[in-house]
Amino acid sequence: MGTVTCSVLVGVSHMNHGGIIPDYMLNLWENDKSAWVLRKILYDSHIENGRKNATDNPIVWIPTL
Repeated sequence: MGTVTCSVLVGVSHMNHGGIIPDYMLNLWENDKSAWVLRKILYDSHIENGRKNATDNPIVWIPTL
């Protein structure tokens, strides 16, 4: 089973509170091969009939030497 070693939120700064408004989440998964997985955070998605009603197209990058 893979483990997320690192998570990075990518987005823009919040104008009032100095925080971040994340648009993407970048996770480093460690398993047999390490992989970076970039996913868009979908705020308008909702669940219908037990399924998430959104298109999730992650970008996967497997580093090689």
